[in-house]
Amino acid sequence: MKYKLQRYWEILRHDLPNFFRSLWIFRKALWNYKWYGGHHGVFDFMSTAISDMHTRIEERGIEEWISKGKKVEAMKRLVYLLDMFNKESFIEEAEKELGMQYIYRDFKFEPTEDNPELYLMISTTTKEEDAHNDIISKRARKIAKEGWKELIHLIQGQDYSKFSKKSEFLDQFDGSGIRGWWD
Repeated sequence: MKYKLQRYWEILRHDLPNFFRSLWIFRKALWNYKWYGGHHGVFDFMSTAISDMHTRIEERGIEEWISKGKKVEAMKRLVYLLDMFNKESFIEEAEKELGMQYIYRDFKFEPTEDNPELYLMISTTTKEEDAHNDIISKRARKIAKEGWKELIHLIQGQDYSKFSKKSEFLDQFDGSGIRGWWD
């Protein structure tokens, strides 16, 4: 009987408030989640959770600051990458990096010769504009590829067996590895 009362008290005192706090924190991710939405819903949940983690670990964490600081920075970088993949903002990142603006033009539609009910979509950009946009697009694809590798590394973490000496662990440790992000 005493155990049941204690368990009910724990539910009311800790579990229920934590449940409502989680509902509040994940409200946007819950609202936007669609089972057919691909990675967007998953990345939204991950970004929200890791953002909450790094804020709380940074403010209240009891770990030594040298390693905690590296972990917090890795978490912040992962949140940035998750948001970038979620919003698919690679063109914008390439524009900022290159100092160039992607040129958007309307398309025109012309009926096809063999079937007038079908239309052909024709770009109205010039060859110079296409070449300009191609530079930005290539850089955006490269940013996405590099970002994906970094995202996986931040989640996976380092291979500690390759560290040269245990005494130099903090020098070699980069803060990555989601399995070690706890306080």
